Amino acid sequence: MSNFVELKGSFPRLEDIPEQYRLTAQIHQETVLINGALRPWTGARQNVVSPIHIRGEDGKLSAVELGSIPYGGIPEAL
Repeated sequence: MSNFVELKGSFPRLEDIPEQYRLTAQIHQETVLINGALRPWTGARQNVVSPIHIRGEDGKLSAVELGSIPYGGIPEAL
């Protein structure tokens, strides 16, 4: 259990992240590249979550959602 506590302490608190590196707003990719041109995407989306969690004042870790990207399969690729 002590290894888990040590690992948990390795995650930063929000105030530990230098201000110039903090995410100020989520980023949502709104276009896809088709035949060399960026085209608007109106299909399904997939959320992007950082593998680095933020440690709260209570010590609990929480995921940070960075934004979203277009989500498609073979039909969309073709």
